[in-house]
Amino acid sequence: MLIGRPSTNLAVPGTVILLCLLVTFPARTATLYLTRHYEKTAGPNPGLTEQGARRAENLATYMTRQSIGKIFSTPYKRTTDTARPTSVITKTPITHYDPSKLQDLADSVSDSHHNVLIVGHSNTTPQLIKLLGGPVVVIKEDDYGVLYKIEVGKDKDRFSQTTIPVPN
Repeated sequence: MLIGRPSTNLAVPGTVILLCLLVTFPARTATLYLTRHYEKTAGPNPGLTEQGARRAENLATYMTRQSIGKIFSTPYKRTTDTARPTSVITKTPITHYDPSKLQDLADSVSDSHHNVLIVGHSNTTPQLIKLLGGPVVVIKEDDYGVLYKIEVGKDKDRFSQTTIPVPN
């Protein structure tokens, strides 16, 4: 090597030069959609009325634009019937959860990397929203069609709600 001339060969024989890349991943984001089952018939373990079934179909149409990756429902007929059209149209299976173990469900979905639909009841949906960091909400016995939305993993969690109408 001549003095005063920069060397173009920086490798020393017998060594390996590792190239390290700094890769950043975007913050995890997911949206949790929660709703109470839709209009129900009477009796033990009731299903949906015709109006409730139409509203559930409309929910499925709305959910096709939301990239749903997981669906949770209590094992009751009315909640499963509310979730089923979304399950069919998005090809996402329904996972049943125990409504007496809401903390377990909150823990499992709070770290989700998927958008999630959760169908519950007028008493369990507000509890779950609160466990997930949302505000206190009250669902009256005759309130149907409200879809609560919690966006998690962005700068901060965001909460909003919309109504799924019954189609004509």
